Amino acid sequence: MDTRLFYVNGKLQFGPNTVQVLPAFSPVVPILASPTISPSSSFTRIKSITNPNDDPDMQKSIIKYFYQKLRDVYFYSSMAKLLGFVKIQDNKPRLVSSYEEYKNNNSPSNPEPKIKYIMDEFFSKYDLEVLLHKVVDNNGYNWYDLKEKHSHKVKKEIYKKIRHILEKKAHI
Repeated sequence: MDTRLFYVNGKLQFGPNTVQVLPAFSPVVPILASPTISPSSSFTRIKSITNPNDDPDMQKSIIKYFYQKLRDVYFYSSMAKLLGFVKIQDNKPRLVSSYEEYKNNNSPSNPEPKIKYIMDEFFSKYDLEVLLHKVVDNNGYNWYDLKEKHSHKVKKEIYKKIRHILEKKAHI
């Protein structure tokens, strides 16, 4: 049996069988099946955001990124000096009460309770969000560029903000 298709005089021929092909301009078009889409169907909505800077999910992910980076990296390296504002007294973190106490309190031992104390009491995720919005607005940065292109500037602004808060609260 011949399984090839042939087009001969407006007809498709499949082996010995012949099928009539309707011209493209014919008003009669056979419909075998038509998919229906109803508004109540379970399709996932696709976000339509023209400016990626306005995407709240992207902003949340960047805020989360910098918050985790602050907690897990920055306080252990470039922002370790900020831990000097917190002393451990009676197994509880407390702010230092003088500049001399701050200068003498730069021991790197047991930083976790100090970090937790600073982040719980003085610089929350909301504070970071407000700061990042200011950095974006004041410098004309894009949210999606903060991690790759402007992380140094963001880190510097976080450091300045936390230092300012701690100095004010410690009356130094």
